[in-house]
Amino acid sequence: MADEVTRAEVTVARAEEAARLNPRGRRGRDAHPRFRATLTALERCHLTLRTLARAVLDRTYFVPAGEQGSAYTPAQREALSDLLGTAAAAIAATAPIAAGGESADAARLAVEEHLVTLEERRTTLAGVLAVDPVVDQAAWSQHGSLLAAADRLRVEIAAAARVLEPPVQPEAPLARQVRRWVDSMEAATGRLAD
Repeated sequence: MADEVTRAEVTVARAEEAARLNPRGRRGRDAHPRFRATLTALERCHLTLRTLARAVLDRTYFVPAGEQGSAYTPAQREALSDLLGTAAAAIAATAPIAAGGESADAARLAVEEHLVTLEERRTTLAGVLAVDPVVDQAAWSQHGSLLAAADRLRVEIAAAARVLEPPVQPEAPLARQVRRWVDSMEAATGRLAD
């Protein structure tokens, strides 16, 4: 995923530069915040996935060498697999959002459905990872890190799918001056007509 995010970053940077240099590139300038916000959220998803993978790996380091293969039970593995599969589907569904248009609305709905499912999967994972901190304090801490990363992943996916309106461009000084002159001429004409 890191290579794809880097490639997208370069592509967006080029598009931003082209839109900035093109005087008729209003569409590109309007799309800039949407592209940038989605790309930033996807970059953060990438980092969060690395954090989640590190939390899984940390658990295997803290169990004896012969038990590393059973650091997670089959139910825990299945719950984690379901969570990651849902997260992958949600991340894939964010692509049309960056492009905008009618497909973005359908993609937002799909991402919202995935986020609801992701929350359910996170709750299931929390249930199977539950451990008494008195019995195994290391597992309690490591499972907490894993669940925190899952929560952060959900937040970042939601950020990638949020609606951003293009910034309102301030009125150019010359246009403002012309508008004031036209308004004053209309007012003077209206007073003469009365």
